[in-house]
Amino acid sequence: MNLSCAWGTDYSAGANHGWDGSCTPQACPAGWTSAATYSEPVSVACAGASACQWDSAATAYHPVAVGRSVRVCVK
Repeated sequence: MNLSCAWGTDYSAGANHGWDGSCTPQACPAGWTSAATYSEPVSVACAGASACQWDSAATAYHPVAVGRSVRVCVK
């Protein structure tokens, strides 16, 4: 059984702004043991250079990343 939660990072307002890019999946249910946890990126992108600019001088850009953290539970 895999349990997951979604995460995202978007530093559109510059450094130290946006989501933190992490989450913690819920604990395994009773009778199951947590065998592993891992982070799985789904997408890292910008929709063109102008969409990635966060300052008016167009000198800084921000990445956008989304994914999920997964907990593997075994019996």
